[in-house]
Amino acid sequence: MPYEKTIVRTDDGDCNIHVFSPIGPGPCPGVIFYMDAGGVRPAVLDMAGRLADSGIR
Repeated sequence: MPYEKTIVRTDDGDCNIHVFSPIGPGPCPGVIFYMDAGGVRPAVLDMAGRLADSGIR
C-alpha cells in the first residue's frame, strides 16, 4: 500500500507523519495509528497499510 509522507506543523515543532489512504472513492473512516517504542518500522507501516486496504484512512 503506497503512502504519503508529510509534516504537521505545531506550536511545539514539526511532526513527521505517514498518510495511508484506501484506493477508491470516499468518504472513509479515519484512524490515528500511534507507533510503539520501537518507532516507525516495516511492521508498523504494514499494519497501517492493512487498515487502509480494509477501507480505513
